[in-house]
Amino acid sequence: MRYILDGNNIIRHPLWQTDRGIDDRQSLVNYLNSYRRNHPSVSFIVVFDGWSDISYSYPGIKILWSYNNSADNVIIEKLRSLNKNTIVVSNDNEIRKHAKLNDFKIMKVEEFLNITDKIRKTSAKNSPEEVSNKISYSKVPTIEKELEKYYEKNPPNIRIRRTRKRF
Repeated sequence: MRYILDGNNIIRHPLWQTDRGIDDRQSLVNYLNSYRRNHPSVSFIVVFDGWSDISYSYPGIKILWSYNNSADNVIIEKLRSLNKNTIVVSNDNEIRKHAKLNDFKIMKVEEFLNITDKIRKTSAKNSPEEVSNKISYSKVPTIEKELEKYYEKNPPNIRIRRTRKRF
């Protein structure tokens, strides 16, 4: 399985929280490398905006830089040379539209992070209670709908107490 990732889209997402004390780009590459150790059949192409600041790569992880171009254009251009078994990971509408028109599988950043989340949770320095208390971003709309239905059927019993004025 091959993924092409919009790197800046991932590292700027609220679900991507790092406290490892290193650059977010490098932490994403380290994260993907740790995922690949358990899933060697998976390969990644990561596209970042700007100029190279990562001096090395790992087997199965190819890093592309946009330089004076945008990462979106680099991804769209790269899709022309990839087979249709590649999964495009981005929340950018232009990339998603182009990938869909060319019959690529599309995945949002939230979905990708939820799939690979097991590795991130085990490598996090948070306590087990903190990790288990976090709710997946993709589940929030479902939970909100369930709460709305519940409170429509069971309105809260709010009692307004009236008092008399005393002189």
